[in-house]
Amino acid sequence: MHIYSTIHYQNDDKSKLAVDGELTKKMKEQAHGENTCWMTDAPKDYLNAILENIAAFWIKITRILGKSKLSPNREAVDFENIATVLLERGYTQMAARMNQIRKTQ
Repeated sequence: MHIYSTIHYQNDDKSKLAVDGELTKKMKEQAHGENTCWMTDAPKDYLNAILENIAAFWIKITRILGKSKLSPNREAVDFENIATVLLERGYTQMAARMNQIRKTQ
């Protein structure tokens, strides 16, 4: 798979606190259930101090491209079996290409 994307950084304190709050809520609820402490329970000076160490960002996926390859690095019997199955399933061009690759090795 090839994933194409753009990354967007959010350097403002409000965005950083929002991301940290979402992650904290998700992780603490999974670990401790409803009886857990929250970010709002933390002292303000602590929250302000950790903001410098938070990198908030989001990634927008713009394109996903599926790739496949005809792996000539397989054992001959594996390669031939795959080509045979492809041929049986009607993928004649793919099977022919695999056989062509195999003959050149």
